[in-house]
Amino acid sequence: MKAKHLLVVALGAVVGMALCAIAYAAETAPPARKAVPVVKADVEGKVTVKTVKVAGKEQKEVSIVVSEAKGTDGKPLPELTGKSLRVLGTKVADVEKLADKQVIATGTLERKNKAIGVTAVTEKPAPPAPSAPAEPAAPAPSAPAEPAK
Repeated sequence: MKAKHLLVVALGAVVGMALCAIAYAAETAPPARKAVPVVKADVEGKVTVKTVKVAGKEQKEVSIVVSEAKGTDGKPLPELTGKSLRVLGTKVADVEKLADKQVIATGTLERKNKAIGVTAVTEKPAPPAPSAPAEPAAPAPSAPAEPAK
């Protein structure tokens, strides 16, 4: 009989401790993370390529210094102007080939708007060369003078 009492008391203690542990874990759980909105953007800017050391190895870091940015909905994103966005994703090599050139890149802003996952990139067409001013028109030939009568 004493063995049964001891078993019931031990089982009750184990269940009590388990319930306390569950309640404690529920109170100390980190708050749920907010969903970060996905922002797709078109950015224009100059491609820069730097060599940086990461864990003792040299790696190329490809970035776009933004001169103009807008969401794919057409709304401007002025907070990106002047920022350097690190290029991520499968198009890094394509962007790297355009080093020191002006590009238009489409992608998803990541890492708190410090990087862009590029999905498409093209070199920005050069502005048309200013046309040379037209030469002044030659004066109209004057009519021959009429003989005096």
